[in-house]
Amino acid sequence: MANDFDICIVGLKCYDLLAGESVPRYLGGIEKVLVSLAKGLAQEELKVAFITYDHGQPDAIEIDGVTIFKSFRPDEGLPVVRFVHPRMTKVWSTMRRVGAKIYLQMGGASETGVVGLGCDLVPGRPSFIFNIASDGDCVPELPFLHLGREIWLYKQGLSRADLVISQTRKQLQLMSENFSINSTTVPLPVIGPGNDFKPPAPPEPGHARVLWMGRIV
Repeated sequence: MANDFDICIVGLKCYDLLAGESVPRYLGGIEKVLVSLAKGLAQEELKVAFITYDHGQPDAIEIDGVTIFKSFRPDEGLPVVRFVHPRMTKVWSTMRRVGAKIYLQMGGASETGVVGLGCDLVPGRPSFIFNIASDGDCVPELPFLHLGREIWLYKQGLSRADLVISQTRKQLQLMSENFSINSTTVPLPVIGPGNDFKPPAPPEPGHARVLWMGRIV
């Protein structure tokens, strides 16, 4: 299928955020980053596709300039075998339907390998970009992966990536030292305020405001 998409982002849990649902089923840092990236690229007039779970939404629906393709239902398939079918096979068939020039996936997981291997199945062998989500993606222990198949698939995807994006210089160093992979550091995308944004009035004397930038760990 020749859609001539410039890039396709694979983020299975991102549909609700893309659709602007008030109570999304999934809400995490990766999801917010990928949605911001997709909308930002669309605003730059790139042709952007996105692959998500099938929640019963129409296929190939366009929202904010991003065309969303559905893959498989989260509860679809039989235990054990569903890891391959439909979870891997339907992502691959959706990637072929999209036919993008570039595929991007974020966060070290089995999904990394699924997308990396899937690029080998798309005609013309599109480029694969892997975006590091945290330091845990860059260390040999891979603390967020617990099953052997997850670790194997992640490493398969990592080895197939045409470009690895790190968020920090530390991640760049860790990826080089532990996996012998050269990454490129790119700051996270952030959607700025709209034209109608009005900054709040400065605080009254003795009533200072505090803005917490970060998290408690």
